[in-house]
Amino acid sequence: GATAAGAGVLGALAAAAPSSAQLGDDRERNALLVVLPLVRADHVDAFEGGAPAKTPNLNDLTKKSLRFDRAIPESMPALSARRSLVTGMRAFPFRDWRRLEGFPPVPGFNPVWDHQPLLMEVTRAAGIETIYVTDNPVFDGPRFADVRRPGGGDSQALPNGIDGELLPSFKRLTAAAERTFAEGIRALREVKRADSFFVAVDPFDPADAYAAPPFYVRPGRVEDDGLGPTDGRLVELQFSDRDVDRVREAYVAHVEAVDKQLGALMDEVPEDTVVYVLGDHGVALGEHGYLGRAAPTSHRISYEIPYLISHPRGEKSGDDVDWYASTHDVAPTLLSFLGLNIPGKMDGEDLTALFDDVDDDDLPDRPKSITAVGTQIIIRDRRWLVVA
Repeated sequence: GATAAGAGVLGALAAAAPSSAQLGDDRERNALLVVLPLVRADHVDAFEGGAPAKTPNLNDLTKKSLRFDRAIPESMPALSARRSLVTGMRAFPFRDWRRLEGFPPVPGFNPVWDHQPLLMEVTRAAGIETIYVTDNPVFDGPRFADVRRPGGGDSQALPNGIDGELLPSFKRLTAAAERTFAEGIRALREVKRADSFFVAVDPFDPADAYAAPPFYVRPGRVEDDGLGPTDGRLVELQFSDRDVDRVREAYVAHVEAVDKQLGALMDEVPEDTVVYVLGDHGVALGEHGYLGRAAPTSHRISYEIPYLISHPRGEKSGDDVDWYASTHDVAPTLLSFLGLNIPGKMDGEDLTALFDDVDDDDLPDRPKSITAVGTQIIIRDRRWLVVA
């Protein structure tokens, strides 16, 4: 039967996935998805030279990968980005959002709905050994039978402030990366003898499912920028340059810790494995008077994430693409690599086309990226970045 890759980059076939025994040889046997929690592209030297963090493992992986230079998350913060990741569907516009008990009253904060396709369900139905490692508490129930929880963190209410909220959030995400990558290593060792596997390593701080992270703006900046209502996430705070330095130092330590964990994980990856690596979302580190996670700044570097696809046969190693890849492209691309049909509801693009001697000019036109956080929308093309 025709795979999604054979149907072209716009192929979005809704046919049932074939069983593993029926799959042909024109596919990759194994796939690994790695989410880098709160890692900005400009802190990876292979993406932006002169990066403040030392990321030897990400630099090395980038040399062996196709690099996407203009990747911005489909939506932010962590919870809505994960919905897009596993469903292959845009989370924004948040038309399907409704206020749920226990969730913050911020558009985008809701679980995967029953009507949405799910990456892990498709791989499992095809007989592919599937393990998704995360502490995301909304990935729960029969549809998420493949989720393995490394265990850690809780969902307590968080205080505001640099020392009360922001710096502790970095430490919690570092700890999430350490326990999740360790469990990911165990999962890879477990599936090495499988005929075909899909493993995802997705560090997640459970607090991020139930609390919308605040962001901090110097007084007067809000009026100058004309920011509208921000669902209560905006906190005016008179922080000093020394405060910004402290935040940046702590952030560099987090990025370097994530890179170290990635190196240990990559040592366990079988050679015949597609490796898809991307950041979840960004953070403002004092640019234009903003601090905090998923802040609507008018600065591209606070949004851009590392985004890499490493082909098992080294195809496109070291090449780069400036097409606006995003979070919702992950699920259809992984399914296509594994030779599985892409559910018709998935609206991300199949990026395996780039490994079939297609350049980014032949991909469907995506002249701009659109991301959103709560009621703020960020639109970016090659000339403008608009926050509204």
